[in-house]
Amino acid sequence: METESLLVLGMFVCLFAFIMTGIPVAFALSGVALVFALIAYSFDLFYLTDFGFIPSRIWGVMQNFTLMAVPLFIFMGITLEKSGIAAELLSTMAQVLKRIKGSLGLTVVLVGGILAASTGIVGATVVTLGVLALPTLLKHGYPKDLATGVIAASGTLGQIIPPSIVLVILGDIMGIDVGDLFTAAIGPGCLLILGYLSYVFLRSRWSGSGKRGEDLPLAEEGDEVPLTMSQKLFAILGPIGLMVIVLGSILSGLASPTEAAACGAVGAIGIALGKGKLSRSVVMEVGQQTSMITAMVFTLLIGAQFFGVVFRAVGGDYLIEDLIVNSQFGPDTILFGVMVLVFVLGFF
Repeated sequence: METESLLVLGMFVCLFAFIMTGIPVAFALSGVALVFALIAYSFDLFYLTDFGFIPSRIWGVMQNFTLMAVPLFIFMGITLEKSGIAAELLSTMAQVLKRIKGSLGLTVVLVGGILAASTGIVGATVVTLGVLALPTLLKHGYPKDLATGVIAASGTLGQIIPPSIVLVILGDIMGIDVGDLFTAAIGPGCLLILGYLSYVFLRSRWSGSGKRGEDLPLAEEGDEVPLTMSQKLFAILGPIGLMVIVLGSILSGLASPTEAAACGAVGAIGIALGKGKLSRSVVMEVGQQTSMITAMVFTLLIGAQFFGVVFRAVGGDYLIEDLIVNSQFGPDTILFGVMVLVFVLGFF
């Protein structure tokens, strides 16, 4: 095997090894790139001056108009989280579905889908659903694996259901229109929601978990106040209206993803104002969390620039291209293999 091929293989092996140790992906990407850059330099396969391309690439990332949608979507999602919209959604949907067996599990899935379509933020949704719904699910007899699984699965719907930050980044990297990606993701996202709902419903009937009339707390324990009809409508129509504004403007071509994200951020502020939750402390907390998550995302992109420069310098892109072109597999088989690889990588 040629030295270039060994270096490419070594980069992938070391990258996965570092990721599995818990090192942040951004630092794993840049660290592996720097180490293998020195190794390739010793074999005269890499010139340290090639790192001169990094500043211009980083500047290109910072100037990218499409990627401006990332902090705006993050801001929108965190603002909705802090405004208590998730808590009211859970309570309201649980009351609507309370006559159905397994209503709590179904509520978590539906609320996860609505929040995914309203925010695109995964971490905030999982934490919110876990804190609000997990104790009640366990209290009503749901098995631990079902209770935690439905929260994890529903909370991560934001990865595929637009507006998804992942789709914004992938669209920019692959040079694909983000609006087209959003349109293509709606079908698979809805299928996932239907699959989760079917599984929870059937599992509840077969295992006996969940019962009719189960409910989620409407407020703090010992201070539960039933929601009025206007509060129920606001709790449901608020995020749905925001979803229609953001996705509708993108899919109809009235606005770019960045412009729609800006409208969504303003809409989230309006919802928080309508609920009387837009205090100084909330604004400060939203700003801090938005900055932290945005910095994490863009640090990952910067680390990928280092990895990409070294990977291309040692001929990694040509090696992968040759493997695909010279393989005896058809396009469908190759696509299936890529999807399996992405599925496996999702565990890390």
